[in-house]
Amino acid sequence: PAIPELVRILRDGKEKRSVRRAVIDALANIGEPAASTIPELIKVLGTPLDAYDTYDTSSHVVPKLHDGTGRPYVDTTAHYRYPTSFGRVHRALMCMGKSSVPFFVGLLHATSVEPKLVGMNALRFIGEPDGAALEFMYAALKDTDFVIRIYAARALGRIGRNSKRSVPALLRALQDQS
Repeated sequence: PAIPELVRILRDGKEKRSVRRAVIDALANIGEPAASTIPELIKVLGTPLDAYDTYDTSSHVVPKLHDGTGRPYVDTTAHYRYPTSFGRVHRALMCMGKSSVPFFVGLLHATSVEPKLVGMNALRFIGEPDGAALEFMYAALKDTDFVIRIYAARALGRIGRNSKRSVPALLRALQDQS
């Protein structure tokens, strides 16, 4: 009974930011039973009034559903910013578990570093292996950006533990002097 009302508050956009943030936190606390709200939470990420408290709304990535596939489209030509509201939405999506994996896998395909880090970190905590995510992380172990390599190694240590390729890939990464 509470979930439809929480979704209504997110949809209508008439409530104050603090109320909308409380709704996002409530959905995070509900967790997996609130997985049906994932499309609404993704829409919040694309709502400049709510998602951008202090940042220029002309320079951001707007994750959104497209083609009815449930996989996010990410405008990788822009900079990804995640102030407080973004952090809340990402936390809520992570709390919804494996149902949010496609969204976070979509972030791995961004051209800027920040969404990749958010995606890898979230997948690490969700702990659900995804073939596309694992392939990305194996490749990311060779990235020129050491932060991406660190996040990939951490994620593989958690979600790749059942993959026969993970341990050899991590050992090779240890040998890399860069």
